[in-house]
Amino acid sequence: MLQNVVNGVSERFDRNWLLWIAVRHFLPSSFLRELCCSLVNAMSGNKLKLEDIFDEKLTGQDLLAETWLVRPRPLSSPLAFYLKNIILPFVWKNDDQVFQCDDKVRLEAAVDPALLEFAIALGSCDFNNLPRELNFSDVNQIELQSFYQSVARCALFSRGGDNSQELLQYLKTTLLGLPDILVATILKHLGDLFADIDDWNIAVLLYTYSRRYIEPAKKLPEWGEFASLLEVVVIQSEASATAAIHGYTPAADILGVRLTSNELRSDALFVCNSALDEFVASTRGKNSFLTDSRSAVLLPPLLSETHDLSHPLESWASNEFNKAQTWFWSVLRRQTALGLSVASKGTKAYYARCIVDSLSQSKERSPDTFKLSIRLLVESENWGAVDRIEWSDTFIENHLDDNVCDFVIGRAEIYEGCRKYRQSVAIALFKVWSLKASIHKSSAVESMLKYMVNTCSGLSASAYGAGVDRNVCLKAIQEVGKRRPEFRYLIHTDLSELLCATIGKAGFWTGEEALLEVASIFAQNFTLSELTRLTSSVLGLLDSIDPAAEMWTIVRPAMVFLSNEHVKLLTKNEPLLGRRIIETILRFSEGQDTFSTQGIFVLNDFSPEILQDAVVKDRLGSAINDVRTRALTANSSNAVTNILALLIAPRIADREGIQDALVGLEKILQSAVEANPAISFSHAYEPLRYLAKYSQKIIAEASIQSKEMHSHLEALYVQVRDVWHVASHNPSVFAPFSFVGQSSPNPTTVHNWAFASLELAEALTRFDEMKGAIDAASARIELKDAIALAWSTRLANGCEVDDDYSHMSEESRSAFYAALGRRLVAFQRAPSEKLARALLEQVLCHGPRAVDAAVLTLVALVPVQISQELREGLMEYGSRIGGERELQLLLSPLVYGLTSAQHTH
Repeated sequence: MLQNVVNGVSERFDRNWLLWIAVRHFLPSSFLRELCCSLVNAMSGNKLKLEDIFDEKLTGQDLLAETWLVRPRPLSSPLAFYLKNIILPFVWKNDDQVFQCDDKVRLEAAVDPALLEFAIALGSCDFNNLPRELNFSDVNQIELQSFYQSVARCALFSRGGDNSQELLQYLKTTLLGLPDILVATILKHLGDLFADIDDWNIAVLLYTYSRRYIEPAKKLPEWGEFASLLEVVVIQSEASATAAIHGYTPAADILGVRLTSNELRSDALFVCNSALDEFVASTRGKNSFLTDSRSAVLLPPLLSETHDLSHPLESWASNEFNKAQTWFWSVLRRQTALGLSVASKGTKAYYARCIVDSLSQSKERSPDTFKLSIRLLVESENWGAVDRIEWSDTFIENHLDDNVCDFVIGRAEIYEGCRKYRQSVAIALFKVWSLKASIHKSSAVESMLKYMVNTCSGLSASAYGAGVDRNVCLKAIQEVGKRRPEFRYLIHTDLSELLCATIGKAGFWTGEEALLEVASIFAQNFTLSELTRLTSSVLGLLDSIDPAAEMWTIVRPAMVFLSNEHVKLLTKNEPLLGRRIIETILRFSEGQDTFSTQGIFVLNDFSPEILQDAVVKDRLGSAINDVRTRALTANSSNAVTNILALLIAPRIADREGIQDALVGLEKILQSAVEANPAISFSHAYEPLRYLAKYSQKIIAEASIQSKEMHSHLEALYVQVRDVWHVASHNPSVFAPFSFVGQSSPNPTTVHNWAFASLELAEALTRFDEMKGAIDAASARIELKDAIALAWSTRLANGCEVDDDYSHMSEESRSAFYAALGRRLVAFQRAPSEKLARALLEQVLCHGPRAVDAAVLTLVALVPVQISQELREGLMEYGSRIGGERELQLLLSPLVYGLTSAQHTH
């Protein structure tokens, strides 16, 4: 077959190759190869051949059994490289193509690459994502235009339009002049697009119409064999449509007649493809099980592509775990037999996840099976698979112990060649398990964390590369330290040794950054001597950096560490260390836009005596002036940060700095009042809240007059109130900043502004007026839930609020549960039967969820009198709990207790 193609029989696609590109998924291997030959010839103006781009081999004796093997050759031509990237996805059967066309390719190409890319996109689209139409008059592609118009007309029809006969007549006219076999293939493709949207009536009409064009094509020598195969595909598609429209019995008849009348050797494609559909259709149509006489296909067993994971993944998705594991093992052992390293590791990752899912669902403890899953995971070298497993707390409690930790370490460290890749899986496992482990698993957690630290000690940081590196370990330690502070003490000595030995010698900026971030998280857990030594290491690192180099990725986390409250406490007993810290901060603050603001934040909490030192004040002067200037630039993204720096450090900012901060904030608010919010507006609530709480502190420390401060606050109040008036008509004032137009308001921004606005109003004793403005804005659906959450936040903070809870009934499920934690805190502060009843009513409406247990418990403790209506609601709620075992164990006793006689009113 390949010899014939090479000898010249590759002209069948030359005329219509662009259209065939769009429907290439119907072609057998040799035909696809011929199409690619025509593509390369046309695109290169016959200057390139397919064999210039690929080393290839076509195997098989007939169209059904062909296999096309390709391997890219080394290429220097931009066009050849481009065509390689076009053709390879054809072989992979992948429609997710990324086109890499540049001016060099366009200059070399004989045909505009945009046409090729359009044809590919047109073939892979559905009715909802048609590619943008080309200007066909410029490219003289009438046939491609006809195909596009056919797809577009069908897309329009799918939304309601012509009757079916008008559609067929349009397609017949539009596709007139194309070869019969190409029209048949296009009509089949259009029918498939209708099948995709579940419109089987039009699909079967197009399938039937397609067969009319197949018949004459079967008589053509160059197309006859393919036309017969296409007819088989169309018949099976007609049977699928018949099953949907008329039922399985007539579909079984369509398939069964041909299956029983033809031998496999004479009708192989139909026998192979339709046997399963016929078996299912016959079984469902006759409501009985039949003898299974389906055909079986052995694909080339020595080819890696043969051993795919479709069967085990399908069984796993259906929770048929034993069957899935048998399939996984069947595939894995064959991949191992063929020496397929990468493929077998991928299978191991899925196999391991399947085993863990099986153990999680069974609720049984099986140490040996668990170790098998862990061994497969480690051997897979796929750390990402660890994060995709749903590790339940119960599962970790049942299976995690010191022996398991030792087992993981043993499998990770056994071979030097793959050690760093296996270590990456071990680190990922230990991170997840440490985050999930109970306090009773401290011994195992200690082993895991110390392994992370020890592994980190022998690694370097890098920007690229696979496998574990120091940053991977540090990020894992960092996350555990943040989320499980009770475990920090387990490694403070080992970690301090690592940090002191490595800071300043990390070899790459990301390494220093990660080390400094870990140091900040664990600072409170180090001993005084450890913290002193670590602080000296950080200062030594900063001493080696020139401020002019603006290495903010290192300096910023270093400043965060130096501003840590435990480091500052340390300086009270180490005055020389304190002076050194201040000297370092001043060095990076002088004339450096990047660091001056952060330097002010850091210095503010140091001893006032030091800050009043004339030399220190003089050196701070230029930094303060820079911050004041940036605070007045409303359209700067860091304006709010600079405003806050001045407000939080009034001793350093002085009266003039505070005035600039207030004026800068007024500018930001005015931009929102004018419905054109500055880029800094979304976070401008932060200085507003600070002013509401600490205006008196600012007055005292900055020597500003109370009357002057009050005047500024009143002006800010009016602006904030007006912002809410604007939002009631234009909610997008709270949308994220965008250059391309307005969008929906950000719920977090709305919540924060509502909360801050009420705080300011309360501080100025003008609460009711602000509340009215916010209530008016809450009539907008886009703002409603976020404002409701802000009221709940005030309730949780102990603020006095109206005890009318009727508005809860208007909240969505997500809004109610988002606010529930805050309302429970409010109830703890001031128990109220009215609040408890309102919460119960909403839980009965929106639940069940595990968090409902808190509401049901407080209802019983108040107690709330349970009316007949509430009792019926509780009974319905109990029914909804259903078969979720953990929810049943948690909620059912509480529901039963509330519905018992003693609570019934």
